[in-house]
Amino acid sequence: MIKRLIQKIKDGTALQILQELRWISRYSRRYLWAIGWYILLGILGTVISIAASVISKDIIDIVTGYRMGYAVQAGVIYVVMQLTTIGLKAAVARISVRVQLRVSQELRADIFRKILCAQWEPLSAYHSGDLLSRCSRDTDTVAGSIISWVPSLTVNSLQFVGTFLVLFWFDRTLALLALASAPVTLLLSVFLVKRIRKHSQQLRQIGSETTAFHAETFRNIQFIKAFHAIDAYCGKLTNIQQKHKEATLEHNRFSVLTSSILSLVGMVVGGVCCLWSAYRLWGNHITFGEMTLFLQMSGSLSGAFGALVSLVPAAITAATAAGRIMEITRLPAEEIHSKEQVDHLLQTGSGIGIRVEDVCFAYRSGKEVFQNVVFQAEPGEVVALVGPSGGGKTTLLRLMLGMMPVQAGSIQLCGGEPELKLCASASTRALFSYVPQDNTLFSGTIAENLRITNPNATNDMLRDALRMACADEFVSALPDGLDSRVGESGDGLSKGQIQRICIARALLSDAPVLLLDEATSALDVKTERTLLENIQHFRKGRTCIVTTHRPSVLSICQRAYLIQNQAVTQVEEGKLRQMMEEF
Repeated sequence: MIKRLIQKIKDGTALQILQELRWISRYSRRYLWAIGWYILLGILGTVISIAASVISKDIIDIVTGYRMGYAVQAGVIYVVMQLTTIGLKAAVARISVRVQLRVSQELRADIFRKILCAQWEPLSAYHSGDLLSRCSRDTDTVAGSIISWVPSLTVNSLQFVGTFLVLFWFDRTLALLALASAPVTLLLSVFLVKRIRKHSQQLRQIGSETTAFHAETFRNIQFIKAFHAIDAYCGKLTNIQQKHKEATLEHNRFSVLTSSILSLVGMVVGGVCCLWSAYRLWGNHITFGEMTLFLQMSGSLSGAFGALVSLVPAAITAATAAGRIMEITRLPAEEIHSKEQVDHLLQTGSGIGIRVEDVCFAYRSGKEVFQNVVFQAEPGEVVALVGPSGGGKTTLLRLMLGMMPVQAGSIQLCGGEPELKLCASASTRALFSYVPQDNTLFSGTIAENLRITNPNATNDMLRDALRMACADEFVSALPDGLDSRVGESGDGLSKGQIQRICIARALLSDAPVLLLDEATSALDVKTERTLLENIQHFRKGRTCIVTTHRPSVLSICQRAYLIQNQAVTQVEEGKLRQMMEEF
């Protein structure tokens, strides 16, 4: 056993589990009062249970004539103790659920916030379904361990020690016989630690894959139907289910085998204890009551030790879940600085310029996007970014938003009197309104979607923003107007309607810089021109940066930049006219 423990330390398994359990313990400190009550009630219940067993011995001895005395009183005390035990179990169950819910919700909220505050690029490597599984299933497992593991360890240890002492008091040999299963159980648990962890990791990974598959499938039902791919996706589900079935059956086979071995050991030890008690009774060394007590106590001792050993796989399962959560929480957080200066610029309402100087950027995958890029947009200007798909237009907008750090150079936001120069970060994101390419409406009412950027906006403000975005007419025509509900990703509206609502939402934030990423691609030319003219007049001095392939947008831009071959170059006026003609 010692050699195996040393091997587990060498291969890092034990150390990793210890780190994960230590991470759980840091969360446990917040709930010491609840854990304390849980332990106190458990200890009280254990003491009463042991005392009730001793009293039941006396009752049997009185009934069988081995002794005289307080039969009625003992019966009343025994009943009161049993009722008290039932009440304590009910109280423990109630407290356990209440505390576990609180721990689970607080832990979920904490992990949820850390996910949202993580840097975009490393976070994007995880599937949304996997993040959902870690934020729900894994957090529930950790929350359950926080409220149950330490109390169970304490209560079962007390029960084990107390039961052993009672047995030792009455019969030392029987006490030692009842402990015979302990070495086998302990050796088996140490031997199986790595196997238990492997199964736990495998099942949780498959659970994440299943959640991810369902989430992605349900989000793209329209696509699946359009391409007549229903049978193909049902086939994929069958494959995933088969994988889950094989892993579950393997884990079940492992669990059945180990539990059978433990049960066999327990049966042998229980049989030996029974034979020893019968031998002692046959020799008139003990009474019937004492024999009953011995059998109860030996079973209780084995049960307490088994419960202690069962905490090992429970701890490993909790540690595995904690490790998956830790992996997410250790993602680099977004940089937040210059918050006071950003607030000052927002209060003054000054125009904001953007200066990109000698920026180099490459994704973590190794794909280089920019080399020594220079770009400039002054307050009040409309600047276009043009170029082939995949050239880096959206990436440049993300860098401006501080979603990802640049490897070299700087992106600065300049404004105010005297002029402030702030490096792009999560804080400076407050200076931007952003309309991405994808559908970004959430399930809910149109008003709820609009108020995401301005929770205090009145209905009149919502209508003004919709009018500027050329969306007021079709929204007013809906049965419930602003209170009309839309489905996930704007289901129920056309792409052009979704784009206009997204633009209205961006205008509501009243930020000094507006980023439009192919935001008018689904609109007709007339509507697009009207909308862009409205944007120019909606807030004087607003800097607007658009990515586009359409000449109607280029015609209102003061400048345009061509993005291709890892470079950003300003397009001369003659070249710009030529590009408009070619479009």
